[in-house]
Amino acid sequence: MEELGIPLERIGLSDHKHGIPWCAFNPFDKTGGGFGPGGRIEHDSGVFNPDLKAPLGRKADAAWKKARLRSRMDSVIAHEYVEGSGYSHDEAVERAPDTELPIPAAARELARTIRDGDRKRKRSH
Repeated sequence: MEELGIPLERIGLSDHKHGIPWCAFNPFDKTGGGFGPGGRIEHDSGVFNPDLKAPLGRKADAAWKKARLRSRMDSVIAHEYVEGSGYSHDEAVERAPDTELPIPAAARELARTIRDGDRKRKRSH
């Protein structure tokens, strides 16, 4: 996160339920990442789940499964950074691919594919 320019005061959360006073990676959560007060962000064990994006359709599922861990993590950082900056989850999905953060092209493309899968999922419901 530091490499992407995330300010130190926005890195990591506490998880009192599991006795964690602060962590940048939470092994107990399974969503990929999250944000909390002050826009603080973290990763969680969901970044290791190959099926995490399956609900978003074939392309998003395949892109997530194929992506390197670093790309998964950087796309999650971009999303949580936007969401932690005061945008809704849906707005963060839309904005993450165009983040000003210097995420690599592969992470940006992954975020774009996730956004497209989310749009298709919404249209089908």
